[in-house]
Amino acid sequence: MEVLQFGRKHHLMGILHRTPGARYAAILWNTGISTRVGVFRGNIETAEALVKAGYAVFRFDLSQLGDSGDPEDALPLQDRSTLDLNEALDAVTKLCGITEFILVGLCSSAIDAYYFSLTDTRVHAIFMVDSLVYPTYRHRLTFAWERMGSPFRWKRLVKKGLTSLLNRTTEVLPTDFFEGNYQSPEAAAQG
Repeated sequence: MEVLQFGRKHHLMGILHRTPGARYAAILWNTGISTRVGVFRGNIETAEALVKAGYAVFRFDLSQLGDSGDPEDALPLQDRSTLDLNEALDAVTKLCGITEFILVGLCSSAIDAYYFSLTDTRVHAIFMVDSLVYPTYRHRLTFAWERMGSPFRWKRLVKKGLTSLLNRTTEVLPTDFFEGNYQSPEAAAQG
């Protein structure tokens, strides 16, 4: 296991798990604000399992997250993530000679993996968890049915409705409420 500093401005930090004779390298990176360790150490456990299965693994933090620094470029988030991923693959190729990759992403990193894999031919597989969702007609129907059948939701709806009906009061405003606290135009002109 090696700690690496890499990237266009040497601002990215990662951990490389080398496996002799590995054909593929799995790349894992942070999700949202979590670090390369992953949610509940998920990336570490995944990396250990992949190393045992014969893969090289590289875990790293995207720019401005975890131990990685700020590249000080004004790129949109998706473009910066794509650039960081490209640099991670380049670093693994340079150090291990591996040119075929598997991207492992959870949530926002899964979406990064999807978009990156569309443009980079070095990616041979992606493993995405909790990523792209396309609601179908059946999903929308089931979603509505579950909510309509929930006694808790009906109770809450009735309670809110009754509360708003019973708590309506007429507010009595002071007589000078609409009068401004400003000088009259004549007084302001006299200065």
